[in-house]
Amino acid sequence: MQAFGQLVFGYSTANEDLSVDYVRVRRPDGQIANTPVSSAQDFAPDVLREAPMYSDFRQKHISVVDLQPGVTLEYHVVTRVKALAAGEFWYEYSFPTYAALTDGTLQINVPKSREIKLKSPDRKYDTHDDGDRRIFEWTVRNFVPKRSKREEEEDLDNDEPDVQISSFTDWQQISTWYAKLQSERAVPDESIKARAAELTRGATSADEKARRLYDFVAQSIRYVSLSFGIGRYQPHAASEVLQNGYGDCKDKHTLLQALLSAEGIKSYPVLVHSDRKLDTDVPSPAQFDHVITAAKLGENLVWLDSTAEVAPYGLIMYGLRNKQAVVASSDSIGGFAAPHLRFLYKTAYQRKSQGTRRARRERGVDRHRRRWFSFARDIPSGASGQLASGSGDGFASVGIARRRFRGPHRRAREHHQAFPRHLPHAQSRLLQSTQLSG
Repeated sequence: MQAFGQLVFGYSTANEDLSVDYVRVRRPDGQIANTPVSSAQDFAPDVLREAPMYSDFRQKHISVVDLQPGVTLEYHVVTRVKALAAGEFWYEYSFPTYAALTDGTLQINVPKSREIKLKSPDRKYDTHDDGDRRIFEWTVRNFVPKRSKREEEEDLDNDEPDVQISSFTDWQQISTWYAKLQSERAVPDESIKARAAELTRGATSADEKARRLYDFVAQSIRYVSLSFGIGRYQPHAASEVLQNGYGDCKDKHTLLQALLSAEGIKSYPVLVHSDRKLDTDVPSPAQFDHVITAAKLGENLVWLDSTAEVAPYGLIMYGLRNKQAVVASSDSIGGFAAPHLRFLYKTAYQRKSQGTRRARRERGVDRHRRRWFSFARDIPSGASGQLASGSGDGFASVGIARRRFRGPHRRAREHHQAFPRHLPHAQSRLLQSTQLSG
């Protein structure tokens, strides 16, 4: 009832046309209550009301008339999509598993002569030809849910779509397509060049320039949380993002790429999904919901995510680390990559009298927790000791002799903690130096 009392359909006016043919409720006695489609209201999502640059993304809201337990809800919506990539198409769908479904059908109609990638591992489907068209059809009947919508959303192991289809034949095609689509928006104009020169004045190395430019985009450009592919795939021009002071993931990357380019530093957009794993069997832009940056410094790629805002230079959030992604480029660097980081724990101790040892642990903070530490800017100065104590990773039960915490405002340097402690002899033997690969 709550889930379907108001139907919400999203679309982009830039390349989509959405029409609602009917919304109706069928009662057990056969009577039908129609919801006037003229009552549909067209809104910008709440997250975008303070971001008019994304005014092309809209939602139609329809409040369902006479919805009550025991009735059947029926609606028919048609979305016509202008090709985002010339001559290509892609689509994915999952049948709802949190609501009872008496009869559901999915039809996909494609050119018969067109080579496609189709994957539907757990859902059987029928195929038939109609002239020069090929039609795939999935049917679900009398489905009874076993879990709530919330339980479904929290199941991270159940994130693969029921159906995936794409006309792209390999991942290099996607890499080249997005590189071309995005690159024209990342060309630095005079405003970008002037800001880049201002931000990097006095910097003596490419690495220092990249750090300063990243810090500016991460901290000074407000992040609008709009998933990649929602609204549009092509970013706004870098100069427009700079002028407006906000952007989604692809916009923030585009501005960072333009600023880096103005200082002679090459960088690339990296397409990745923040939750699910990449299914390499079906090359499709639908598999991505986020864009980060790969900056080429010397022979290395430095992975940057400017949407994290308060995160230090070089941070890749834990959910993205070591996950397959696509570097969008028309040159040899394009293709698969796995953003990764390395971090180091070091512990040294010396024997003290009376059966105790004095230990000193130093570390570059475990990178998937560095964003948590960055919130230290909001912690009262008197509470920093509690932060250090809670971050000891196994040292919490040990007496702390002295704490030192250097806050995240020193973003250009490695985040650092030092915890000298007095340890009982038995506990001190557990300490070791370990290098971890993230």
